[in-house]
Amino acid sequence: MTDWSEKARALTTYLRPLSFPLAASMVERAQDFPERTRRPFKDMGFKTNICVAMTLARKYGWTVGMTAEDNRCPVASYTYGWSDDEAESEKHLINFMQTMNYAENEGAANAIFEAMRGFKLAKGQYEGVVFSPLDRGRIEPDLIMLFCNSAQLMRLVHGATQQAGASLVSVFSGRAGTCTEGVLQTMKANEPKVVLPGNGDRVWAHGHRR
Repeated sequence: MTDWSEKARALTTYLRPLSFPLAASMVERAQDFPERTRRPFKDMGFKTNICVAMTLARKYGWTVGMTAEDNRCPVASYTYGWSDDEAESEKHLINFMQTMNYAENEGAANAIFEAMRGFKLAKGQYEGVVFSPLDRGRIEPDLIMLFCNSAQLMRLVHGATQQAGASLVSVFSGRAGTCTEGVLQTMKANEPKVVLPGNGDRVWAHGHRR
């Protein structure tokens, strides 16, 4: 089994990030969460967003699990396959994109959702997602997430391209940045991705405070 704590120490030594490198993993059932996983609604009494769960894990050192019961973000509900009625959710979210001026018209809103569909999980495919500091070794990660500045990112990209030499390919929309483009895109592509955090990170999770 991989010694993830050793890899976390290497990341800390060479990058000096301001928050814990995170392990992220999808779980088929909520009972598969590791012991002492904190659930926002079940354990703390409030619903929140996946980007907030990441912040609780990477800044406080907690292991945080999210399911539909804990989630309040409609975008994540749709892309993680947690919507009760996906067609209705998509219609509301397309309207939301236009109301919030993320999309100038319905055509632009549909184009946004066409990109999201490429990362979307099937309805009921996974019941939850869990985040935990990589150095704790509490979960076997589907992917590792690191919040960083541009200099740290350059070093990460150098490391990711050192052996094969091929450049990284990433998309930047500034919407659903870490929850969808970060977790789901990276997991489906099974290769490193650079992601621009969205407004959820900046407004709700204070992700700009690295």
